[in-house]
Amino acid sequence: LRRSTLTLTITPTLTPTPIPNEVLFDAFAGIARIYAACGPTMMIVAKNDQNNLAKARIALARASRAKGGAALTVGELLRWEVEQQMHRCGASSEVVLADPSAAVALLWLRRSLAFMLGFMRHLQQGMHAFMDGTRDDIDGIAAFRAAYADELQPYHKWLLRQTFSISISHAPGYTDFALAIGPGLGDAERDQVIDGEISALLRAGEPLVHALQASYAQLQMDDVRRA
Repeated sequence: LRRSTLTLTITPTLTPTPIPNEVLFDAFAGIARIYAACGPTMMIVAKNDQNNLAKARIALARASRAKGGAALTVGELLRWEVEQQMHRCGASSEVVLADPSAAVALLWLRRSLAFMLGFMRHLQQGMHAFMDGTRDDIDGIAAFRAAYADELQPYHKWLLRQTFSISISHAPGYTDFALAIGPGLGDAERDQVIDGEISALLRAGEPLVHALQASYAQLQMDDVRRA
């Protein structure tokens, strides 16, 4: 986790905070590396993130050229696509985002980040229960399942739901996950280090998700169709 911890200082407000695209893209690239570190279980997520990140970079380059080479924030990029009438915006049930586009790529990257944060949040809760003696183990698979149900399952059709169910059932247990993250550390020290890194990741990542949600809400472009 230490090598992939995000170092962002975006504070959510009622007005969407301008997000430099490179800050955002670097954050998503870091999250993809965390997924890759989880082994084959999360390779489908890592691959999707990499593909969506590539689509977002292509869309950014296209918009920047159209704006005379201007450096665009995420909000400016999304607004440019809306101005080009690429998307159908409005109430959630009416939204249809063009694919490929920055909007649809960033939408799924946001959901992927929320999934990772949800997993870490549930994992940390299990770690705290284990460390204070109220639980006998730390169930990493349960953390994955809970995060998936919260963040991705509502947007998946039957086939993707089955694919994720199978992938999560083969996820490494907490011990294997922890050994991969903190080799050479004793059990108690490893748990403390991972707990601190999870807290840092949540502090950095949650405001980013909130800022993206605010941008999509302001532009009325949150596409809730299932994939």
